[in-house]
Amino acid sequence: MDISRRTNVALLLILLDIDHFKQINDTYGHICGDIILKKVEDTIWQNVDEMDTVLRIGGEEFAFLCRNTLRENRKKKEDCGTNYLPQGTAAY
Repeated sequence: MDISRRTNVALLLILLDIDHFKQINDTYGHICGDIILKKVEDTIWQNVDEMDTVLRIGGEEFAFLCRNTLRENRKKKEDCGTNYLPQGTAAY
């Protein structure tokens, strides 16, 4: 935050939680859950910039800290949490 203030660069914080993830682990097992988490992480990295930071902050919770994000690019990054993440099945 201090860097943002000193350099006058905007920050965007996005929090992502995968709904009903416990049901996936309970139904298909933790190996399947780990595969899905990896797919989610890969998709996030494909939709953020090199300067952005992505952290897994909990079991199925992620945080993105995006620096110097122009207003028109914010919507794409916000949508990454809903529209760009894989829907459907994961083979394992």
